[in-house]
Amino acid sequence: MKKIKFIVAAAALACTGCYDDYVKDFEHTGIYMPYQYDLRTFVVGEGMRFDVGVVLGGTSANGRDRSVRYAVEPALVTGNLASLLGSDDEELEPFTAFGVMSGASASGSVSQSYVTDAVKASGISDLTPLPAEYFSLSDPERMVVRSGRHTATVTVKADERFLADPHASPLPYYALAFRIAEADADVVPLEKSFAVIAVRYENMLFGNYWHGGVTTVKNDATGEVVEKNEYPLEIPHDDSRVYTLTTVAPDALTTSRLGDWEGSLRLTLRDDGGLDVASADGRYVIEPFGDGCYFNRAKRLQDRRLFLNYKFANGDGTTTYIEDVLVFRNRVRDGVNEWQDENPENYK
Repeated sequence: MKKIKFIVAAAALACTGCYDDYVKDFEHTGIYMPYQYDLRTFVVGEGMRFDVGVVLGGTSANGRDRSVRYAVEPALVTGNLASLLGSDDEELEPFTAFGVMSGASASGSVSQSYVTDAVKASGISDLTPLPAEYFSLSDPERMVVRSGRHTATVTVKADERFLADPHASPLPYYALAFRIAEADADVVPLEKSFAVIAVRYENMLFGNYWHGGVTTVKNDATGEVVEKNEYPLEIPHDDSRVYTLTTVAPDALTTSRLGDWEGSLRLTLRDDGGLDVASADGRYVIEPFGDGCYFNRAKRLQDRRLFLNYKFANGDGTTTYIEDVLVFRNRVRDGVNEWQDENPENYK
């Protein structure tokens, strides 16, 4: 096992593109963490987990299992990282992961813009180490790059204590830091031996939805239809009619529209698949009618449907009745556009 070294060969390996790492053989093999500054999401209702991994480079054919010993190092979340990027000939100014991820420091780089966008939007002044009791690891010490493969991962799983923390939200506050301690490779480039990962949560129903339905306004005294607006569910249809569901709590989201009007609903998920619906701004008193409001509890993204049947008084002697259907279109999680998955096991 080779301990971490910072040598010219390692630096060259770290600069090599990942594709070249897989298809070309180099003088040295190396194991490293691909992203030093990242943002990952725990999805409520989909297992509350994500994978963190390492990459083997420098060889096109991996002929054996390679053990990678790693550690969770909270000190890297808030500490000075200059020693991980400097060399004997250069001493860098002190900087932190938050400085890099917020765009305030030029000492490191973030290749994914969504990381910087989220950290800036959070309004925090520093990242905080995620408490150890809030998460578990599929293996707390080791990853294994299996023979024939070039990657290895460990699964991070959060629990209810994370969701109950008032600082946890759809924007980052906490972060995890990993560091490779030892690996079965010629080198572990020092500047790619670690990863600081900001974390947040999303509700499983967040994303964009195709939308269709009918809005009817009736006279309270006579039951007469005063106005009726039908907007059939058509896939695809114009983006102006796409509904966006935004996470506001582990079990709640807001909508970008109210029927086919401007406005917003707050949807709170129940364990039985029902949805408690309220006006997001308190403007209306929302009541369900007919079949009420519910979602179909589908595991696969492309199968997800929401059915919204609700009414509210307009204050002028009329009541608005809305019967809508939302069909999942896509969502963007950690920079990846997700629109379907054929394996429901991925959403447990």
